[in-house]
Amino acid sequence: MLFELGFLLASALCLGLGVVAIAVPIVLLVRHQSQAARQRQARLQELAHHLGWQWVESDREWPRQFLGRRFQTGSGRVAQHILTGWYRERALIAFDYRYTTGSGKDQTTHRLSVVGLDTGVSFPALEVMPAGLLTDLGARLTGRSLQFESEDFNRAFTVTCPDRRFASDVIHPTMMSLLLRLPDRCFQVEGRWLMAVNQGQHEPREVIRRADALTSILDEIPEFVWRAYRSELR
Repeated sequence: MLFELGFLLASALCLGLGVVAIAVPIVLLVRHQSQAARQRQARLQELAHHLGWQWVESDREWPRQFLGRRFQTGSGRVAQHILTGWYRERALIAFDYRYTTGSGKDQTTHRLSVVGLDTGVSFPALEVMPAGLLTDLGARLTGRSLQFESEDFNRAFTVTCPDRRFASDVIHPTMMSLLLRLPDRCFQVEGRWLMAVNQGQHEPREVIRRADALTSILDEIPEFVWRAYRSELR
């Protein structure tokens, strides 16, 4: 009897130690993630202060302004850690974007980082994505993926646009060379905005780097394209 009681006590003790051994790393991980999130928020706020931008913790209205595929998918769509201001004489917005797809056990939360510059005109929708992503499969199968004269570019990117002429005018040889050199190759034209959309969350230095990349892209859009779409605003 005493042996059995001792065995039960020892088993309970081992079980308790096992639970503690599992729980402690989880608590430490959650604490580390919370601390990292606070530090990142502080860095974004510091960037906003340094550049004279505004920082807002969250807003559900910003994503509703964009009609692109990513901003019309799922539920619980919200922009977080929103930076707004001016960068190289253009209005800028940068934010974390979160939305949910599926339900129950199949529910998935998606997190994207967005940096956008206001072009000042309303361009046709244009999306450039690295080839090989799951999101470009449908475009290639349905023939919506546009082809250009550079095979290197065609292998590297999937381009979708309802206005083939606009896409051809914007993605000329010099633009293709620029895009092939950029580290972040995802971008899309969404109404007045040219946006870099990437997986995960960005650091302050990445906001600036992506804003510089978007500026380079806008600088390569031919003047006749700007004139054509500015005339539509009159």
